[in-house]
Amino acid sequence: MPLPIDHKTLPEGPQRNKALNSFDRCYCLAPIYSVSTADKARSFGPVMTARVKCMMYPEFVFIPQSGLIIKNPGVIRLDRMFWSHLMCATDIENLFVSTEVLGIVWNQIRILSGETPSENYSELRDLLLSYLPEDCQ
Repeated sequence: MPLPIDHKTLPEGPQRNKALNSFDRCYCLAPIYSVSTADKARSFGPVMTARVKCMMYPEFVFIPQSGLIIKNPGVIRLDRMFWSHLMCATDIENLFVSTEVLGIVWNQIRILSGETPSENYSELRDLLLSYLPEDCQ
């Protein structure tokens, strides 16, 4: 991750003072919604979860359980992304999605932006959709 711009390199005075908060790190965040389990209905039911796992919808990305970090499988909502400096009321943790999931996210953002995804992404999506159970289509 690139370092923020050092405001001290600007001339002293109003220009530097205004830059104090202008160049803080900014993070792109997307909420994770839970998926239903056998015991409890959640935001995403079994049919939607199966479709999301097969990358049917570019605004949703399935995220599996990951040890103690992500305790339950969920769905990343790219349609609810937002930018934040994470300055107030947050405890920053050095947790990020894997390189593989990030590759899927970037391709789905490309689709949502009206661009064409990579060939590898399209092949993976077609393969996954071919295994989608009939009752989930």
